[in-house]
Amino acid sequence: MTTLTYADVNGLDFLDEFEQLFPAHYEELCVTKDFPLAPDYAAYRRMAEAGLLRTITCRAGEELIGYIVFYIQPHLHYSTCMTAFEDIYYVKKEYRKGRVGIKLFQYAEQVLKE
Repeated sequence: MTTLTYADVNGLDFLDEFEQLFPAHYEELCVTKDFPLAPDYAAYRRMAEAGLLRTITCRAGEELIGYIVFYIQPHLHYSTCMTAFEDIYYVKKEYRKGRVGIKLFQYAEQVLKE
């Protein structure tokens, strides 16, 4: 079995892989296709450049198999509190067993608390 690794990665480094995997994510899990998939990747890049995007990944060897993307900003109700808001998360179907997804979220929680 391939070792799984979890990492806090630079959002700009992740976006190219995200663009490749996101269509499969959309096809499998989008419950309504009323709107076509059309992410604003330029906005993701701007947020990453501004330090407002936090990305946690899971890999099996070199293969990206899961991710969680957060945007970070002051909370609208508590302006002095920087808060992580989950944007999107995904684990490839063949890896949705055991504790892969749970560990991904636990790692993210640990990273975000720091």
